Amino acid sequence: PSDTIHVNVQKIVAELGDSKEAILEIASTIVHEATHEIELQTTGKTNEIGPKNAENRFIQWANQNWNTLKTRIPELASF
Repeated sequence: PSDTIHVNVQKIVAELGDSKEAILEIASTIVHEATHEIELQTTGKTNEIGPKNAENRFIQWANQNWNTLKTRIPELASF
């Protein structure tokens, strides 16, 4: 059960629509929650600092590389 990450995709899409922001919110939520799990498995504890930092680094990376991602994933071209 700890290997499962739940993301309320319907809620995010309802709030942000079919958009780049929705895609990044869904993906960064997965990064955030996965970082919690990694911290728990490696240190036995977690807080919001590491996961929030990982989420922010991911969003920054995704924004910097969005054009490359669009060429590699054609479905992103409309965003």
